[in-house]
Amino acid sequence: MILRGKARKSLRTNLVMMGAMAIALCSLGIAAVTTSRPVGPLGDADLQTLFSNGPSDVTAGIYVAGPVYDAVADQSTQAVFTGTSSGGSIVTLVSEQTGKRASNRVGVYDQADPSKKAEIFNGAAGPGAQSLVTFTNDGRILVIFVDSGITGFSGNLGLYVDVYGAAAGSGGDDDVTTYDYTVYSEDTLNPGGAAQAIVYRGNGTTSLKLPTLSPGPFSAFTWIISFEDALISGPNGGSADEDYSDLVIMMESIEPPLPFCGDGVVDAGEECDDGNTVDGDGCNGDCTVADDCPLEVVCDVEPVMPGGGTDSDSDSDSDSDSDDDSDSDSDTDSDGDSDSDSSGDTDSDSDADSDSDSDSDSDSDDDSDSDSDSDSGTAGRRYIVHYDASDCADVSAVIDIGCDTIPVEDGQVIEINCAAPGDDSDSGCDSDSDSDSDSSGDSDSDSDSGCDSDSDSADSGDSDSDSDSDSDSEGDSDSDSDSDSDSDSGIGGGDCYHEYVDNVLVIHSDRIVLIVTAEDGTGGVATCEKELCVPGTGGGAQGCTPGYWKQAHHFDSWVDYLPDDLFDDVFGVNGPGDKTLVETLWTGGGGARALGRHAVAALLDAANPDVDYLYTVDEVIALVQDAYATGDFRSAKNLLAEQNEQGCPLN
Repeated sequence: MILRGKARKSLRTNLVMMGAMAIALCSLGIAAVTTSRPVGPLGDADLQTLFSNGPSDVTAGIYVAGPVYDAVADQSTQAVFTGTSSGGSIVTLVSEQTGKRASNRVGVYDQADPSKKAEIFNGAAGPGAQSLVTFTNDGRILVIFVDSGITGFSGNLGLYVDVYGAAAGSGGDDDVTTYDYTVYSEDTLNPGGAAQAIVYRGNGTTSLKLPTLSPGPFSAFTWIISFEDALISGPNGGSADEDYSDLVIMMESIEPPLPFCGDGVVDAGEECDDGNTVDGDGCNGDCTVADDCPLEVVCDVEPVMPGGGTDSDSDSDSDSDSDDDSDSDSDTDSDGDSDSDSSGDTDSDSDADSDSDSDSDSDSDDDSDSDSDSDSGTAGRRYIVHYDASDCADVSAVIDIGCDTIPVEDGQVIEINCAAPGDDSDSGCDSDSDSDSDSSGDSDSDSDSGCDSDSDSADSGDSDSDSDSDSDSEGDSDSDSDSDSDSDSGIGGGDCYHEYVDNVLVIHSDRIVLIVTAEDGTGGVATCEKELCVPGTGGGAQGCTPGYWKQAHHFDSWVDYLPDDLFDDVFGVNGPGDKTLVETLWTGGGGARALGRHAVAALLDAANPDVDYLYTVDEVIALVQDAYATGDFRSAKNLLAEQNEQGCPLN
């Protein structure tokens, strides 16, 4: 149906009757609603001629009186509109200067979902044709009172042209019966972001006469939209003459949407406006700053359980006791007595009593205890990078290794090789001696000495040794020796480089720092830094072995835990033997027992504030629980053993 001449008056009467079923559009802003303008110079003078010439000129135009529109200088930046009339908007086809005039179709689309299109004119319509577009209060679009099938209309509309019959190679197939592509009033919807439409707003003073209609003012709520129907950009672009006179329409009773959330402009009452109504990008859908991006970025690394390698643990204990007792007793008695009296009688009695008792008791007790823990495997220092800034905008993560910065992603696997530039050694000894003597000539001497020697070098190993000896004058000696040694060789000399091996980022440096930066959508910036390797100064460069922690004279270094605490209670697992922490340290064997020794040592390392240990207490417990859940005791033990042998700062 095409409305002409006097039918327009009847149409306006009908519009009043539709007030009960239609409402003014509300703005639900979706994206930027303006374009970059002006576009020019135009490909030819056809559009300018339309604005400058009168209806009676040889080349007819639409100008009657008032200021003449400049086809370039007077372009509007507007691309999206909302309705101002409860009755709807009248659309008039002004001009068609295209070879596809008999097939092109014009309509409005929903800015929130451009696939929702309501056709206004088909190819049969010519200049002067009119239509009515009505937007109902239940989100439907009617075209001349006929439901277009569109539901859920957002309230913001744009104009489009469906192009038919485009030439082959220009996005079409020369078939006027088949649809080829669509051009839109919004540049961002067009191939290559090209300007396929130019918009002009009425000034209220210029008078125009459209084909078949009476002259009238070009009012402020009336707009002219001029299309270029050949593609300007994109794979099929380049054939357009860019004269923007291919199809020209006028639409009444529309205006730019009022300031709204999502228009890309921070208006009064808005904390932010990023051009959309999507949550999770730092600016919420209601244009408030996202509470879930409080400029706090969490970053860390998670140890990766190594695969491959072999694991062997052996423990040997030997005890020898020898007792030698000898007793000797000898007794001799002699008596001599002599008596004489005046009668001349002499009686001689000799009695000698000599009692010699010699008792020699020699007792020697030699207790030799050697604990040998031999472990070979592939511990590696591999980690998974983790950071949480998903609710913030413009998140970037790098690893700073001093000589370079390397971009990393959340979940990326990295391998750290800390290059220690120097040598650090520490040794400490404890000795106690007690002696008692009394007047009976009995002396008791008790001597206890323990030395802990630790050396840390980039290219040498770590060793710990502890010895205790007791002796007394009774011939009883007790000696206990325990040695635990580990040899670790790595890189030295402060090497700094990185490489990728089997998709794993392998880093060699004496400084490795994870740095994550995020923006909250309003220009605020937050940074999280995690030192992964700074030998001697941070980042997990220290750890004490099970051999250190099991010695009684080191119990004063235990923090937050007691030797008699049960292993199962602390770690939340069902370990072998229902042992205490100190008993676990002294338990030999492989598998879960080997993990137990290093788990307790790691726990005490992590709990002691004077030990710069790589893992936290919670991380140590989690590693142990994971090992029990999977049955992979070796990998967890290797991981903890490596850190326990970094070098003990305690004496």
